[in-house]
Amino acid sequence: MMRKKYSNLKPHKMGGFTILEAMIGALVIAFGFLNYAYIANKSVKSAHDNALRSRAILLTSDILEKMRANYAVAAKSAQGYTAEHQKGTRLQATSDCDQRPCSEDELRDWDLYRWHSALDAELLDAKSRISFKNLPDGSREYTITLDYSPRSPFTATADPHQGKFVMTTVL
Repeated sequence: MMRKKYSNLKPHKMGGFTILEAMIGALVIAFGFLNYAYIANKSVKSAHDNALRSRAILLTSDILEKMRANYAVAAKSAQGYTAEHQKGTRLQATSDCDQRPCSEDELRDWDLYRWHSALDAELLDAKSRISFKNLPDGSREYTITLDYSPRSPFTATADPHQGKFVMTTVL
């Protein structure tokens, strides 16, 4: 018996991806992951900066409340609650007002000592200044300026315009 030859048959074309198509697909996916990592890093940095700003606001409000509580010194004494602070250079309190009663001036020193300790512990490279000016009506306008470094583990350098907080109040 004779076999019939099939000479008109075309070779069967295989389906699937070529190596070039696979590489392009991998490149598109890699760019997607890089964008995701960039957005995640920005989100974490923003959350960190907001947490530092919240701490700065809370610490500034804390010393302001202590000034209001010790109104006799804050509003009437010659020195008031004036102070300047840089990391590692805090005022020394003459007595521990948590353990025993203190005079109004000792309480002011104790409040500033504890505030400076909190600044050193909670904000990176914090600098603060508390100043006042006497107003014509006999009250005082206090300005509390707090500079801190918003640098975090997520950034190499700090934005010099971030990390400054100023609060002004009248006592």
